[in-house]
Amino acid sequence: MIRSLGTIAATAVALVGMATPVLAATDSVAGSATTTASAPAVPGLVGVSEHSNVLELGSSQAVSFTWDGGYSITEGQPWGGVTTGSGGQGGNGISITVEAGREGSAGPAAWFSQRTASPIADDEGVENFPEELNFALTGTLTINGTGYPIVIGQGHSGYNNNWWIGGQGEGWKGGVYGTSMLTDVMYTTTPDGKYAIAAETAMMNQFGIADASLFNGG
Repeated sequence: MIRSLGTIAATAVALVGMATPVLAATDSVAGSATTTASAPAVPGLVGVSEHSNVLELGSSQAVSFTWDGGYSITEGQPWGGVTTGSGGQGGNGISITVEAGREGSAGPAAWFSQRTASPIADDEGVENFPEELNFALTGTLTINGTGYPIVIGQGHSGYNNNWWIGGQGEGWKGGVYGTSMLTDVMYTTTPDGKYAIAAETAMMNQFGIADASLFNGG
């Protein structure tokens, strides 16, 4: 039997760390293009600066993330690399910090979309794809010893920067549980059906990792 929205939202989303504030947007640079390698910042160019962009994955599972070196960023924006640390709620959560500039363009979004068929975002419907992203990167999310290749991106929504996550390869399945934009939980399940990565509309930089049975009633 499918569990109530309140149970799922409280279980999955509560696993996500609540301490990190939503990241603020920066000034934009018009007419920027995109490459898959970092480009040096142009001295004096408005909107070109490096920020610590933090994504939190909360979980009661044992999780880790390893960046594989792949990324795409808007041309002219700085790239300082990716680090991981502890973070989030649930006991084993992690934080992923991307040192990079923030300027959206179509290139990183296309790079992201080419690598996943099942993306989720904290403020988007299922099966939507980003039109512009500040940057995107690939790596392996390990849950209880099993590695799952994923792609991560940061975009812009309203006054905030939002985040996207998608599984690489076949077998990932996206879904939504809820009946209101205030309570909808967007999720994607791993190819083996064991785990779900969930996003919640109110939190722009926080996702949860939970047992997939919370979403399929198993």
